[in-house]
Amino acid sequence: MDDARRVNTILHALRGESWRHQRNMDRVSHRPVPSQIDSLHRSLFPEAEILGPRKTWSGPSPPPSWRTKSASSEQDTSRRQRLLGLMYAHLPSLRATGGVPCLGLMCLRRIFDLDVPELDEILALVPPHLSLDLLHDTAIREPLLNSKLYALCGKEGHVDGELIVVGPTQSMRPSFFRRTEEALDNWEDVEDGYKQPLHTLIVAETFLSPAVMLSFPPTITHLGIVDVPSALPLHRLPALCPLLIVLDLSYNAWLDEGAHKIWERIVWTRWKSLEVLGLRKCYVDVELRKKVNAGRWDDVEIIVE
Repeated sequence: MDDARRVNTILHALRGESWRHQRNMDRVSHRPVPSQIDSLHRSLFPEAEILGPRKTWSGPSPPPSWRTKSASSEQDTSRRQRLLGLMYAHLPSLRATGGVPCLGLMCLRRIFDLDVPELDEILALVPPHLSLDLLHDTAIREPLLNSKLYALCGKEGHVDGELIVVGPTQSMRPSFFRRTEEALDNWEDVEDGYKQPLHTLIVAETFLSPAVMLSFPPTITHLGIVDVPSALPLHRLPALCPLLIVLDLSYNAWLDEGAHKIWERIVWTRWKSLEVLGLRKCYVDVELRKKVNAGRWDDVEIIVE
């Protein structure tokens, strides 16, 4: 018993001495640390910016590229999210990410933010689903420049069957679809296997000429013409894109109360597969609803605000 009590006393003394020594070391080596530490570039985590801007830093202020988004930038992102929301809700390819981007998408974001000369070589190694994630992400977060968008789309002119063009940094060249068809007509390039055709096209907040619209391929099933500045010959669409399932014409100021002639010229019965029609911020009356649903077993879902 005496030996055991003596051992416990020694151990207790050693623990106390060790604890006091650690306290002394902490007092000597203690340094103030910043409230937030970025182990990676802040541009990789735009979702974290909803926490608000940092008010203090340890040392000099970080460069602008590392700071949080401005209020105007956040408003632009919210506006694009609202404009594209209907089409995004009906895209079968859009995968739920839970609001947190995967590591592959964050790396692609960073690559596209920089001027990388080997961009084409890098994109050749990126799997299609990641390229599609980047297309969906940048269209809302910060649209790419035309040169980078076309580099992402490649010679096919789209990313795995989808193309999203959002202004003001992006636009559709007059010969876009003609150039794409010429590239695909080269049988020497078919060695990569089957490439699915363009089935989803979204054009928002940018000029769309009638010439480009008249060159739309007939394979399109999901079409969004959202907030474009000038009127278009929409009555040509049923013949150009007869397979439409989702059509979004929202936020076009020229589809107001005086657009009766535009609606009257459209042969709605030619869109036999049409299920969703987006007319947010457009003038919609009872007569238009009747024309859209005339001769259908199931009514088209007309979405307005």
